[in-house]
This record gives sequence, structure tokens and C-alpha cells, in this order.
Amino acid sequence: MTSKTVVYAAKRVITMNDDAPSAQAVAIRDGRFLAVGSLEEVLTAVGSDHEVSNVFADRVLVPGLIDQHLHPMLGATTLTTEVIAPEDWILPRRTFAAAVNENDYDTRLLAAHQSLPEGEWLFSWGWHTLWHGPLSRERLDMLVGDRPTAIWQRSCHEWILNSAALDAIGLTRELTQGFGPASEQIDWERGHFYENGFMIVLAKYLLPHFMTRERFNLGLEQLVEYLHMNGVTAINEPGIWWLSEPWDLYQEILGRDDVPFESTFMVEARTQPLRELSPEQFVADACSQVEFGSGTKVRVIDRHVKLFADGAIISQLMQMKEPYLDHEGKPDADHHGQWLMEPDQLKLVFDTYWDAEWQIHIHVNGDLGLEVLLDIIDEAQRRKPRDDHRTVIVHFANSTEKQVARIASLGAIVSANPYYPVGFADKYSAWGLGPER
Repeated sequence: MTSKTVVYAAKRVITMNDDAPSAQAVAIRDGRFLAVGSLEEVLTAVGSDHEVSNVFADRVLVPGLIDQHLHPMLGATTLTTEVIAPEDWILPRRTFAAAVNENDYDTRLLAAHQSLPEGEWLFSWGWHTLWHGPLSRERLDMLVGDRPTAIWQRSCHEWILNSAALDAIGLTRELTQGFGPASEQIDWERGHFYENGFMIVLAKYLLPHFMTRERFNLGLEQLVEYLHMNGVTAINEPGIWWLSEPWDLYQEILGRDDVPFESTFMVEARTQPLRELSPEQFVADACSQVEFGSGTKVRVIDRHVKLFADGAIISQLMQMKEPYLDHEGKPDADHHGQWLMEPDQLKLVFDTYWDAEWQIHIHVNGDLGLEVLLDIIDEAQRRKPRDDHRTVIVHFANSTEKQVARIASLGAIVSANPYYPVGFADKYSAWGLGPER
């Protein structure tokens, strides 16, 4: 049954249309926009069967925001942790003030520890070494003793666990071996697991304790509140991780009629070689994921795939052409970038989806990581030219002007994170990258 048209009068409507950037009214019926313009123009356009609402008469209306890079799994689970981060986090049910130095961090973590019942896990997100100092199993043991404690780094690409946590999940040094490069992304003495050391080795031991149904339920409900509070009307997860993502809860909670946004998900292909699939099986496997995740309000979108090049910028694990720098501005021999997909593996998976004419989205942060990726795109375009392929450079933290020009010439596009310079440039200027980079 068609509902009545509602004409909303407003102080101003920002249209984001260059030909008519602002208006005074908008007409909506059955969730769709019918007309926008002056009140007189809109009333003329919709005819007699309408009602006028003045609920926004003194407000400025803007289009709903689209967050095209949001991980519901990470958002939901971080919302259930003790947030101790370099910036304030104003959340629907609680505000976490910034912890700006090592003393702040230790004080907050100790208070969180003391507030919990004996034996309960302590999970915290937001630690960053440039604000809060180096973190290790030993430092955690001194702060929280025998309480199982797991600290999720600000990037969500690293974990630090204390001794009690490692015992609780049954993980030993021996069990971390035999995973190729992933085993090298672990510092056992520190209790430090980063990049594939977390995602391939630690995850299967830790996540059953951390990503429980109860925590997911609580976190997803808060995520819905948080996104609604901030005017988001659509989200996209660029790479669903089926191993841990609660698809049924996404449908149940994100798919509810009263949730005011849509949720889409992309296939993630980084793990296909790890699952011992052959290149001939990659696309068929991706298509089966799309079919399984079909739907309307919550769905996996077709012919979009996510790959990964180098490590996280927030962890300073991106692959850089020039060395990382220490606090004196000298090359740091102990600081190196990491690969999430080794270049030859990245090329193999990229070429498979390129040939199948999928749109490919690649996580890349360092200028060396970007150079490797651009070479892969260049070779693919020469081998099998594609018009309007719109390959997406995701994150795009560090680059050169020459690389930017090359991105344009190759027909790729950029999905940049504008928060990086705001949140990290000053600290990275003093350590890691230096002022010029």
C-alpha cells in the first residue's frame, strides 16, 4: 500500500548537487525522494495528495552519510572493551576520555582491572606505543597480575596478552610455529601478535573468548545506536571474515526494520590461498559467498573483492621505500614493514579476479606497498586491458606525487582515510617517518 507523500519544510536543505546546492523543502513517499527545491516548487511537483511537516522547519537537512569502510565485527567488539585510546571516544552509553601518556594508560588499565570480578577477562582497545609507551607481557603482568588480559592495539592489527591470558587460551610457543611468515609476526616473550601472527595464528585461540555471542549482541546494538547518532545511512564492510563474523546476528540486528541504515559486505580473498584453494577455485568460492549472503538490507555485494598488500599504518607496519627513523631521525635497523600478502601471492590472486572482471579493492599503506601494487595493476592492464576497471586503492596512507600520477594513468581510484594526518602526523613526524614524509 502506497503511503501519503510528506513534504518536509526546512531552514535549509543541502543537496550536494552543484546545479542546485541548497533548497528549502523535500518531498518523500515510501522512503524515496520525490522532489527537492523551494516549498512552492515541491508542493507543485507533488500535487494535492500530501501533508506538510514542519518538524525540521528550523533545522538544516543534509544527506545521510555513507561509511564505505566500516568493519561491524571490529566496531561491535571494540564497543564492549575498556577503551583507553589517544583520543576521546564519545559513545552512546559511555564516554571514554583520552589517555595521552604512559601514566594515564597504566592508571586507567589498573582501575579497569580493579573494577572487575576475580577471574574475569579484561579486554581493552586503543593502546598505541607512541602515546602509552611500549607494552609487553611483563608490563601487563605487573599491572593486572593473574587476571587474563588482552590488549587490542589502536589499529586492531595487533594484540598484547599477559601470561594468564596465554595460559587461559592454551597457547604455547610451540603451537605458534609452522605458519610460514605468520609465525615471524609474533614476539612470544612480549606476548605480541601482529598482522598475520594475530589473524592466522592467535585468532583461533583468542577469539572464542573475546568474540562471544553475548559480546557481539551487546556490541552490535551499541553500533546501531552510534551510527544512527552520527547520521550514517549506509555502511560497507570491505572484506567479510567468515571465520568470526556472526552473519545470523547481522541479519537479526542490522537487518531489523527499525535500523535506519543498510549494510553491505565484500568478499575477502586474502585467505583463499591459506585455505588451500587453487586459483581456478577462487572466483567460484567468491560467488558462493555472494549467493550465501544474498539479501536486501544486509547482503554481500557481487563482483567486489578485497585484497591486502602491506601492514597497518597505525602500527607503523606499512612497507616503505626509505627506512623507518628513530627518535633522532636516523634509520632504525629494528623497525620494518610487513606484508599481509606476499607480493607474488597478491599478484596471483589479483590477476585471477582481474581476468574475471571483478572490481578489486586493495588495502595498501606504504609507498613501497603502493609501488608493488601499481606494478601489478600495470602488468594486468597491459596483459588484458580493461576499461573503467576502477580498481580501488584503500587507505592510501603514504605515496609520492609520481605514484599519484600513475594511479590516475592506470584508471585506478583512491579510497583515502582522512583521519591519518589528523590523528598521527605529529607523532609520526617525531618517530618513524620524519617531517618530510
